[in-house]
Amino acid sequence: MLGRSPRWLIATAVVTPVVLLLSWIPVAFYWPEALIDTSETIHHVRCIVVTFGLAVGPFVAFARVRRGSDPIRPWLTGAAIGTAAAAWGAVALPLICGFTSARHMLIGHVLPVVLIAAVGAALGQWLVAIRAKTE
Repeated sequence: MLGRSPRWLIATAVVTPVVLLLSWIPVAFYWPEALIDTSETIHHVRCIVVTFGLAVGPFVAFARVRRGSDPIRPWLTGAAIGTAAAAWGAVALPLICGFTSARHMLIGHVLPVVLIAAVGAALGQWLVAIRAKTE
């Protein structure tokens, strides 16, 4: 009746970026040449922007489904929604990104997930909080 437990919401918001980063490690060990960093600032920015672009659709869809559903911690639900939406974008991003260094993965692929989670937390009160009807 009160939505997901805070533990699940926190786990979603915190563990998802860590899992995304850890999923990169086998690739780095299998192909050590992928660790050579030839990416520049423009490549990081491009990946951040693309992740935001890929996450917009899922973010809107998830927010609409959960609209007006959290009476206690809407900011935490918003952060979980943002993280889940950003993960969709972050999973699709390696298909179009040619850089796999640790620095690029942190800045270009994991940082946007954290930023979108922060956006979700900031918008949670507006998006998913239960509000009294005004007549």
